[in-house]
Amino acid sequence: MCKISIILYIVALLVFVPDLIVQFFVNLTKLKTRSSVDYLHSLVVRNLYVIQNFMLLCSPAVGADLVTFSAEELKLLFHDKLLQAKEEEQALSLERFLNYIDGHPLRFTVFKIIPLDWTLPVMIVNLVITYQIIIVQLTKLY
Repeated sequence: MCKISIILYIVALLVFVPDLIVQFFVNLTKLKTRSSVDYLHSLVVRNLYVIQNFMLLCSPAVGADLVTFSAEELKLLFHDKLLQAKEEEQALSLERFLNYIDGHPLRFTVFKIIPLDWTLPVMIVNLVITYQIIIVQLTKLY
């Protein structure tokens, strides 16, 4: 079940990111030809769809970041337990466990290619802006 959801997420990335690029280009072309208040209202409504798709693409990254943050909080709790440990054996096992956690940080990726952290929305915005600039230059829109 997990592999199917990962594949569906990859497909969503491959479909929605070009859709974001196209929607922004359509908005730019219509904004250049029209400049009225009525169009501004339809532009806001049309961009709600784009914002919704962007939020859906970024939601796994936000969830993974929350899990990573919780793991960091647990690591702090284990450090507190280590300071309060009275038995040598308990302190040694806690120290080994903390060394293991430090050596193997919690990271989520999709097929070891796409990182699921705060950089994913930045990467998507970077990709959309880069291709938007290329499309505007190739079509000589402005």
